[in-house]
Amino acid sequence: MKNIASLSLPHFDNNIFHYTTFRLQNLSLSCETMSIPEQANFSSWLTTQHHLTSLSLPALTTVFSLSPCASVQHPSDPDRIDLGRFSFPTPPPRSLSIPNLRKLDGPISLVQSLVPGRPVSEVVIHVNKTLYDGLKPSQLLGTIARSTAPVERLSIRPSPSVAIDARTMERLLMSASAEFGPSVLHLEIGWAKDDEVRSPLSYS
Repeated sequence: MKNIASLSLPHFDNNIFHYTTFRLQNLSLSCETMSIPEQANFSSWLTTQHHLTSLSLPALTTVFSLSPCASVQHPSDPDRIDLGRFSFPTPPPRSLSIPNLRKLDGPISLVQSLVPGRPVSEVVIHVNKTLYDGLKPSQLLGTIARSTAPVERLSIRPSPSVAIDARTMERLLMSASAEFGPSVLHLEIGWAKDDEVRSPLSYS
């Protein structure tokens, strides 16, 4: 199955991915948690996926960010931190993992980690905390604004286990308007009052 382009799995299995040669364009994982070893393996694998354009982890609750990957030291490269045999590129890295990512669906931590510096034009954010839990809407949306492409489709969806209050949603929408007002063509808000059935509201 070397020509497979889209793959959906319940979780990331390094034993499967490490030995595959296909060049995925779309990957969806339905796992809710990811252990530290799984995060490390997943991060390492992502750095090899130059053809990946869509990544979806809609149910993930684990706080996750893409970890830096060690690379062999290049003495002539002035933009590297020397750590002996290994070095880490200082931001912005010259070789960015998943450089062609255009669609990202995941929790706040993953969105903040992967959007900056990549041409992401479609973002689905699964909000798993409120202003009272430390959510900073302006910081979150400001991070997404660091995409190298205009964000044209934006979806804000509360995680099933979290009740998003009206003030938090209002601040999210205000921040989204401030950052993406001219560029967003489609906006989806998955929020309802406590006595209403939760269903997405879409605006184009």
